[in-house]
Amino acid sequence: MSAVCPLVKTESVDLAVKVPGGDAVSLQLELRGRQIQSSKLSGTACTSLLKLMAEWRTHLKGSIDDVPIPKGEDHASILIRELILKAQGRWEFPYSEEELCHCRGVPLAKVDAAIIAGCKSSASVSRETSAGTSCGSCKPDIEAVLRYRLNRG
Repeated sequence: MSAVCPLVKTESVDLAVKVPGGDAVSLQLELRGRQIQSSKLSGTACTSLLKLMAEWRTHLKGSIDDVPIPKGEDHASILIRELILKAQGRWEFPYSEEELCHCRGVPLAKVDAAIIAGCKSSASVSRETSAGTSCGSCKPDIEAVLRYRLNRG
């Protein structure tokens, strides 16, 4: 009696991330189970992001779970990290409401864009966006987004 192998379905994954008014990166994958069959990483981006995209294209093979995550805190690493984590099913952004700072009416998207653009502390996010400059109750949320986006654990 011979063993019958179950058919593994091929799945298409299309992901995109962008900075409002700035860089945009997309990742298309064909997965058979968790194995990458084909990949395309493309975008409209600055030189540093284009260089990182070229480097990361070489990692898009084998198991999607084995694709390394960029460690840097620069905007290129942040965007590629988001794509890879989403493709792996491990993207767990720490805040989900549209508005992060209720006192100042600052949307999460503005805080997130400031971090991607280079803010590395809650003080710099507050200077750039005014989030956290009134009652301060959103500062733990700003810190959580900073830690997640900058890969600080």
